[in-house]
Amino acid sequence: MLAHSGITKSNGYREKKIVLSLLINSKGYPFAWDILEDYTADVKTLKGLLIKWKEQFKISDNEMILVFDRGMVSDANPKHLEDQKYFYIATLDKSQISNIENINIDRFETLTEENILEQITQTGFIKYNDETYYSDFGMIDDRCDVLVFNPTMFVDERKSRDEAIQKAKAYLEEENKLLLVPKKSRNKTTTGNRINEKLKKMGAIKFMDYTLDPIVIKDNNKEIKSFHITILTDTKKAKENIKKAGRTDGLWVIVTNICSKEDGLKEFMLPELISKYIDKNHIEEAFKNVKSFIKIHPFYVWTSKHIKAHYTICVLSYLLNVTIANRLRKKDIDIKSPQKVHEMFKRGIVGEIDMCKNNKTILKLVRPNYEEIEILKLFGNEHIVDKSHLKSMNINY
Repeated sequence: MLAHSGITKSNGYREKKIVLSLLINSKGYPFAWDILEDYTADVKTLKGLLIKWKEQFKISDNEMILVFDRGMVSDANPKHLEDQKYFYIATLDKSQISNIENINIDRFETLTEENILEQITQTGFIKYNDETYYSDFGMIDDRCDVLVFNPTMFVDERKSRDEAIQKAKAYLEEENKLLLVPKKSRNKTTTGNRINEKLKKMGAIKFMDYTLDPIVIKDNNKEIKSFHITILTDTKKAKENIKKAGRTDGLWVIVTNICSKEDGLKEFMLPELISKYIDKNHIEEAFKNVKSFIKIHPFYVWTSKHIKAHYTICVLSYLLNVTIANRLRKKDIDIKSPQKVHEMFKRGIVGEIDMCKNNKTILKLVRPNYEEIEILKLFGNEHIVDKSHLKSMNINY
């Protein structure tokens, strides 16, 4: 069985889920893939794959570094990797940042959009690029923590929180209107739970309070019990939660066990650690490409052999797509998108012409434009529109 029930990243719980393992190099080219059976989102499940990859590609222990996101960072997972003598680079969840030893999270309370760059450099952060500043926390329990600050993320997270609060207020005001015209009496617990669930989905439940004040609505000599929502945004609890969330705006943390030259692994400089983690985006882009542009779903095959063949075709399609993307980057032409290339040649460059007089059909080249010629040259295929080549296939120029 290749398909199992479970949580998917984009669509929540699904009764049937297939997990694709995809290995790509630094340029995005895939070089190995497989369908994982009995997969769970736990580092231990990677053990068999790691052994397989090491044997298949002749990788030594010191040449393999695992880079993964915050979803796999718990006390148990890094410990398991360390016990197995694997090296890793990961990030912490937002909720974990405040608990880092000696972080002094309160110093970020004074940051504003106007002073972020000045303040962040004054607190000892070093510039990696315009979007990334970092500070080393040294070794903690044989691991190294690197605090990273992103000015754009800082602004976006504050803006998102403010927008969530405003949307929550608008929602509560609309809810108030509905509570004034109830068709039947409302239960306080049920109403409160429904409102809380909505505020939670909006990401605003921690940043505002409200009360449900009982009211009685008279309708056709009938008394219906309902409620009026009093919105409370200036409570001590709401203010403290906004303040607490603001302390970590723009912050993320790299955690790694690459802190020494133990086992012969060359110690990484901090910018290298950041670069290696950012490179993880290549694999995320690959999966995004496979799922969206190539449209891996839906498929209508059922046997293990056919499912694996379907995924293989999709990965090979991705290989063609990333090849086009990389070639376009190297060429000084206006076209930079593989999708544009696909659209250009979608119609084809050879058409059929029906000859009424002799009831024959001839093939004729639709003369390619300048951009199409440049794309053909980019892939060494300009010969396919040469007269001699076309003539060999009975195509008129």
